[in-house]
Amino acid sequence: MNHLINTQCHPTTVANLQNRFSKTFGAGEHSKIVIAPGRVNLIGEHTDYNDGLVCPMAIEPSVQIAFRARSDSKVIIESMQFEDSRLEFDLKNSIEPTSPQHDWSNYIKGIASELIKAGYKLKGMEAVLSSTLPVGAGLSSSAAVEVGMGLALVHSAKLSIDPMQLAHLAVNAERNFAGVNVGIMDQTIVAAGRRDHAML
Repeated sequence: MNHLINTQCHPTTVANLQNRFSKTFGAGEHSKIVIAPGRVNLIGEHTDYNDGLVCPMAIEPSVQIAFRARSDSKVIIESMQFEDSRLEFDLKNSIEPTSPQHDWSNYIKGIASELIKAGYKLKGMEAVLSSTLPVGAGLSSSAAVEVGMGLALVHSAKLSIDPMQLAHLAVNAERNFAGVNVGIMDQTIVAAGRRDHAML
């Protein structure tokens, strides 16, 4: 369900992201866009972290990220959802959680850290993040940020990743950086969901 696009997203979304990206980071190589959907769960609430079965499906509201690679190891990200929301860190340095743990930056730092631990040779990236998913509404906005940023980081380095590995790394990111003991459902459906399908 998540994917890199050129114009398959709503044209207004693409235009707004590209305009903000150009204003923030200037002209140069065109940015790419990655989409990571939210999710609803049809049946099986509170069973994924107890080794039970769940049946979620991806939904149209999503996290959208315009990004392009940098020539250095810096990651610079702005969020269109929050004021003064510029995040910068260097992939060559130790990546530490931000305080408080629920800060939005920890979902991004966490997935970068987990990808590096897993052996991915990441490169610097600049990005603008937008979302049509409400925060805290139970639609997996945090998982969408983790998976979307994971895809952007991997593609910036001209690498690829298996959706299930990405889901597991995103779970680790949320547990280790955001301090939330999540199950695997949210990240799995965001990373591996298919259009017009639910997933058992």
